[in-house]
Amino acid sequence: MAARPKALKVPFDVHGVVPRHQVVVKGAIDLALSPDAETFAVASRDVPVALFDRSAQSIGALESGAEHIAWSNDGKRIATLRGEWKGNDTKAIIEVHTWPGKERVATCELPNWGTVSHALCGSGAPVLAFGPNDTHLYIRSANMRSDEGKNVLGVLDIAKNELATHSLSDDSYLFSIAVDGDRVYALFSEAHVGLMVLDAKTLAVRSKAKISGEQVLPGKSGAWVIGDRAWAHRIGEGRPAVIRKADKERRWARLQELMHRAKAKWDVDHLKYLEGLDLDKPDASPGARALLHAEPWGIPQGERFGDDDLIVRDGVRVARWHEAAGELEVTPLIEDLQRATTAKGRHLLLSVRKTTLALGWRKAMNDDITVTLFDIE
Repeated sequence: MAARPKALKVPFDVHGVVPRHQVVVKGAIDLALSPDAETFAVASRDVPVALFDRSAQSIGALESGAEHIAWSNDGKRIATLRGEWKGNDTKAIIEVHTWPGKERVATCELPNWGTVSHALCGSGAPVLAFGPNDTHLYIRSANMRSDEGKNVLGVLDIAKNELATHSLSDDSYLFSIAVDGDRVYALFSEAHVGLMVLDAKTLAVRSKAKISGEQVLPGKSGAWVIGDRAWAHRIGEGRPAVIRKADKERRWARLQELMHRAKAKWDVDHLKYLEGLDLDKPDASPGARALLHAEPWGIPQGERFGDDDLIVRDGVRVARWHEAAGELEVTPLIEDLQRATTAKGRHLLLSVRKTTLALGWRKAMNDDITVTLFDIE
């Protein structure tokens, strides 16, 4: 039997994960593991997209830089998006490359493109998502500079190299998209618009749920909606939200833990403010169930883990989220004991595939990003 590689040392408290390999990448702003977890891509604005093997060794680069990247479901294509200013607006340049050949097979421009910078700890919800058979690429746009075409869903037919655009509700901002079989989820910032479930081919609205958040992710037992400071939601069978004594105590204990290690006055004051907030029950939605979580903020990035779980980062902690009997179980994996709030969080990028977790983090505010690969045990 071959010897297992030695674990690296990282400046975090780890549980149930083992750091194996890492590399420092200048200017990294997005990170994506391939579906087989054998390769990962790192996007930077000023240098070409870099590619590494699972030992964090460089294996080449694409032609240009990017702000957002996504792998196809079969791992044979990589999509990239970068913004270019044109007057007072930004256009998106979208490219699709083969892998490992790195041949560009499709490219298009999406005018008046924008994305909401709502995640305080780095990139949040994905902007690009491949369809189930990898023939189409979905592109999210939420232009905060204009009320015309404010929320647009682009669909690139890769074989024809043709882009179709579909305007969505302009009464809120499009925070997140996700593709799940023949459905496309479109999540908006305001609950009165909420979550739309669209037909993947026609983009006709199939259903709506009056919930808000910052990211939607598919799951076997119903899509997850995360981003609220108190509640996670699951789409499917609804049930009344219950605030139990044990849930409140768990949330209070988490705040006490964070306040104990807070040093900056702003951090202490912010946590005291959060402790004093009342927990309001979410609006009832017949198509969703609400799960109370213990984190005091709502600015996460999540990645699907297995059929139905999530791995979520919030800048201070990376944890596994699991629903059991209508309750949310949160298992800490990586904890930054030097941080008490997300204001200067060091966990910036996250990607999860199979049993590999890639975390992009920095030692200090102005440092380059270190990407560390962890085995999930």
